[in-house]
Amino acid sequence: MNMYADSNLKFEEISSAAKLILSLYRQVTWAVDSRANFMMFESKENYGSTSESAYLYLSTFAPEKVEEKFNNRVSNVMDSKLMLLIIYDACVRLKVYPEYGETYHKIIYNYYIAEKKITDEACMRSVSLERTVYYQRKKEAIALVGVIIWGYTLPTAISQLEDGRSIDDIMNI
Repeated sequence: MNMYADSNLKFEEISSAAKLILSLYRQVTWAVDSRANFMMFESKENYGSTSESAYLYLSTFAPEKVEEKFNNRVSNVMDSKLMLLIIYDACVRLKVYPEYGETYHKIIYNYYIAEKKITDEACMRSVSLERTVYYQRKKEAIALVGVIIWGYTLPTAISQLEDGRSIDDIMNI
């Protein structure tokens, strides 16, 4: 967490940003999956049955603007996917946090990450916590996710990109 300490980021700002990002995670995941599926369908329909034949067609026969537009769309999907993986990786790292890590992870996963959102009451029952303690743990978990994202996973990904690693390599975190 030294990267976080050196970043001069305010704890309250990180907590607020983490809560916002987590609250959008499910919708962004759906949008990215939909976009990627549509692009796969479109490329198979227009350029060939495999991604290799689509790439061959685009790089050999398609006008530059068509190829550039397609490459930009793929790049946008990959960038979004990388951001989702950074968030997901932070949630996985939360699970091994020394104190309450499992509880923090269950709260974040059930409330923000899982395909179907559950209510606070259902989440409380799943982690067997009383109301006051649940909301305190939820607040702590959100803050820790923010610290992990801005203090570790995001700086690490940026550093790897600056070192010339590809997004595909980084996505194997």
